[in-house]
Amino acid sequence: MANNSPQNNSIVEGASPSSLIENPIERVPNELQILPLDSPEIKVPSNKSNQSFVPSYQDLELPPALPGQDSKVDTRAKMPILEQELEITQLEDDPECPIFTVRSVLLGIFLSALSASVTQVYYFKPIHLQMKLPFMQISSIIIGRSCALIPGPIWWNPGHFSIKEAGFSTMMAAAASVATIPSEMISVYELYFGQVVNFSVALGVLVGSQLLAYGSAGLLQPFLVYPSRAVYPETLPCISLFSSLYKVGSQSDDQVKFFKKSFLAIGIYELFPTYISPAFQAISVFCLTLPKNQLVTNIFGGARPFEGVGLLNISLDWSMVGGRGPLFMPPSTQIHELIGWIFSMFAYFLS
Repeated sequence: MANNSPQNNSIVEGASPSSLIENPIERVPNELQILPLDSPEIKVPSNKSNQSFVPSYQDLELPPALPGQDSKVDTRAKMPILEQELEITQLEDDPECPIFTVRSVLLGIFLSALSASVTQVYYFKPIHLQMKLPFMQISSIIIGRSCALIPGPIWWNPGHFSIKEAGFSTMMAAAASVATIPSEMISVYELYFGQVVNFSVALGVLVGSQLLAYGSAGLLQPFLVYPSRAVYPETLPCISLFSSLYKVGSQSDDQVKFFKKSFLAIGIYELFPTYISPAFQAISVFCLTLPKNQLVTNIFGGARPFEGVGLLNISLDWSMVGGRGPLFMPPSTQIHELIGWIFSMFAYFLS
């Protein structure tokens, strides 16, 4: 007689849902035996009320769990992710690594307030300025490691600033670095209709829209986060930086040295196009040749806001060249952006 206790349907730690569906698990004394679906040893009863012999497909549709440090299950064989993405993604987890600490929460609140203020202020300016994820990530690591040098009780300084603390603070700041779009409605009411919105009403609209967005994100999590195909290229450089800064080994040391040299060189170079010579931001040979031709300015101009579409401009400012992520965005995404840019030119001249 079959034992219908819940212990018979245990799940191997680290196994993905697809592998569990293909290979149901049967517990035998002192070991786990994985049997294929077509095995003659699996007998599915005709009575639909008893489904304890084979795990249900619905029960197995779970988000993939990270394998433990001692687990030797090869989860990469079943993941349909590119090898380049797997190389920079850590599949190991340290359950003793702290996440919610006083310093990580305070650091996340500080970076969230800073990024939200800067983004919202520049949202109404001709040039939008947003604090990027790498900047908040580097700031979190530098400030967090500085806090780890301050002696104090265990609730303040539990040890070195861990990768989970840095990731937690960075995610808080990244979530707050997006401008609140419903603020446009409040601004339009005041600027175009002369109606001043009450503070409580404006606050309710802004908070309600944010809660609605976070709720929608939670509902869409099984479709946009859990599947292994849901890869967001913009986060891959940050994951690679986290892995390099917190790994131990000669390869990681070389990566950190290269990053420090590049960080210093880019910081010095950006002083020229930003402050010393802003003309380096966009160089247009056609505009220099025909500076008074308005049609040429509309097509090839783009150094200043609302000047032109910037066709065939040469830029020596990496903040403008790398603004759309040409080094990590897939070619298909860049082609779609190029097609949209071409359509925008036709729409501009045909409108």
